[in-house]
Amino acid sequence: MGTIRKPRLKESEIEETILFYLNTLHDAFFWKNQASGFYDGKSMRKHNSRFYLKGTSDILGLYKGVFHAFEVKTPTSIRFYEIHKERLSLTPAWGLKNKKERHFRRQIEFQKRVKVMGGKAFFVSSILEVKKALHL
Repeated sequence: MGTIRKPRLKESEIEETILFYLNTLHDAFFWKNQASGFYDGKSMRKHNSRFYLKGTSDILGLYKGVFHAFEVKTPTSIRFYEIHKERLSLTPAWGLKNKKERHFRRQIEFQKRVKVMGGKAFFVSSILEVKKALHL
């Protein structure tokens, strides 16, 4: 008899549930950061602005007057990040193995900038982790 596997949620599904939850909180204003480009009616286009930031977190917003950035990942990606966090933070971008690692590096750098400016930034994969980050 085979084991029953729980279906894995996609990042977009996790984002949707987290955004819905965050916007039910009192003193909260959160939105999805559209980082992948835009649809111009014919095809998907990349951002052309020099002010577009690569690595910007998926969900941005304010909670009780403090800026928050949440990078949403699947539990598998969170485990990858936790295992490789130090190496991804310290290794120069050109020394990383692939696009996935370079992308994580940009996300880590974005979160560092948010924290230096007084905001809070987290990698999350569930509402429970968001609650923990917000001390709820």
